[in-house]
Order: sequence, then C-alpha cells, then structure tokens
Amino acid sequence: AVAYQLAADVLTETLADLKKPLQTVLEAVTTLTTDTGGPVTRRALRERLQCPDSSLRTWLTELVNLEYVEMDCAGVGRTARYRVVARPTSTTLVLGLL
Repeated sequence: AVAYQLAADVLTETLADLKKPLQTVLEAVTTLTTDTGGPVTRRALRERLQCPDSSLRTWLTELVNLEYVEMDCAGVGRTARYRVVARPTSTTLVLGLL
C-alpha cells in the first residue's frame, strides 16, 4: 500500500501538465487576481514570487502559450497584465497501475 501511494505520487508529479515553476506562477496569478479582483501586473507577480524578471517573462510566456493565462494591454509602452483563463481543470490524476 505504501509503495503504491509513493508510485502514485511520483507519477502524478511526473505526468503533470505543468512543472513546478509554472505551477507556482499560475498559483500566484490566481491568488493575486482573486485578491485584487482583476488582472495583475508582472511587477506584482515579481514582488510576490521574488524572482528575476527574465525568468518570470519566460514562465508567463509559456503559460500564455499553454492557454492557462491571458495577457491584457500588451503593446509598446503599455503595462502587460495577466489573468487566469477560465477553464475546467482536473487536479486529480487517476492511475491504473495494477
């Protein structure tokens, strides 16, 4: 039983759609948009996560490409704002090991 639970935990993490940094950024976007009631800036996310701007840009670009996050007000000289895309997601992965 313990081995099965360990295998399930490892495979759940391995087969997850998003890797750990992307999950962390998505959770931060979700939390901040809930707290503020609207889209959040990259600056607010950077302050929340305490990470370099270049890393955050890469992760946000990947989340936008995977359609987990939408970017608003993009353009030259305009502040980019991000919000979570409303879509049903499953947090439980059912594994049929045996």
